[in-house]
Amino acid sequence: MSLASSSSYSVAGSAIKQHGLLTFAAGETCTVPCKSIVATDKVVLRIRLPTAGAAAYAATLLNHVFTLAITPGTGFTAVGQDALFAGTVEYTVLANSLPAVDITSA
Repeated sequence: MSLASSSSYSVAGSAIKQHGLLTFAAGETCTVPCKSIVATDKVVLRIRLPTAGAAAYAATLLNHVFTLAITPGTGFTAVGQDALFAGTVEYTVLANSLPAVDITSA
């Protein structure tokens, strides 16, 4: 795993606590330091550039599944459920203070 050198951090009042890129090698677990993270924060992952994966993901790898574990005050760990997955993943840590939006009442 490697963290991109260009990760960004929030400014006061921003909902985004941290943003950056992860590079997975097949079978790796990625641990991302984020001292301001709390247990109720949200971590959003998006595949940027898949380079390998199991046959089920061979075409696009856009539906890849990760298991996330947050350690408050330390960071989060991402584990790919496809042991063959490799590629670049974008992550965003969002503050837990974001309000929920009810899209059925719009």
